[in-house]
This record gives sequence, structure tokens and C-alpha cells, in this order.
Amino acid sequence: MKLYLAAVLASKATARELLETLGAVLRITQLQWELADEFLPTISKDDPTYSVRLAGIEGMRQSTASVIVGALGALTDPAHVGGVDDRLRFLKHCRDNLPALVPRLTLPSRIETLRHLDDLAADPKLEPLQPEITLLRDEVVERLRAKSSE
Repeated sequence: MKLYLAAVLASKATARELLETLGAVLRITQLQWELADEFLPTISKDDPTYSVRLAGIEGMRQSTASVIVGALGALTDPAHVGGVDDRLRFLKHCRDNLPALVPRLTLPSRIETLRHLDDLAADPKLEPLQPEITLLRDEVVERLRAKSSE
């Protein structure tokens, strides 16, 4: 992603390409979690590698938090990541993936993500994006509530 951002800054790639790449990262991250959900139950808790596998899941949580921070940060910087239309399209990627990803985070990361979404929804500089940001925030909150009642 750093290389892609550098290419955008050097006008060798477009902001739309960067946002589509970020959208692909969100989709891939979601797919990795789906695969982990299928795989982890197949491992016996007596397996000598079980604790290593669980540590890998914790690493996935940290990586997912970083991906989400990057995705939300991309919404705030039109100079580097495109105009309103590009960011609205990217918000669709966020809405398709973040409600499923945020519940995977640690509690502190979930709280930070919700705070960040609240800040974005209230930022007057993001007024054209606010309806979609608000929908994203509400969908994340709804998914968190559903997960907590399971």
C-alpha cells in the first residue's frame, strides 16, 4: 500500500486505483477470517500447534485493526485519495466489509473504531460523505450488538 500511495503522489497511479486496492484488501481480510472460522474448529485443542494457531488469530486481529485504521483514514484525505465520487465508491467497500470485520477486533480496537466513525460522521469537511459514513457506523454498531447477544 505504501508503494501505491507513493505512485499516487507521483501521479503514476490514480486515487481511484488506490481506493479500489484498499477495497480489495478489505475483501481479502474478510475472506481470511471466513477461512480461519472454517479451519480453527478442525484443530484439536490437544494439538501441539494449537496455541501457535491461536497466536496467529491474535496477529490477524492486530492486522485487521491496522487495515481498518487505514481504510477510515483514506476517507479523510481527498488530496491523496480522490474526490467525493471515489470516496463514496470506497465507502461501499467499507460498508460491505467493516460490519463483519470490526467485531473481530479486540475491545479497545472496537471502541477506537467506533470513536473514529463518530468523528468522521461529525466532521464538516466530510459533509458529502456523511450519509454513507453514518450508515457505515450504524451497520457496525448493529453487528456489534448482534454479536454481543449471541
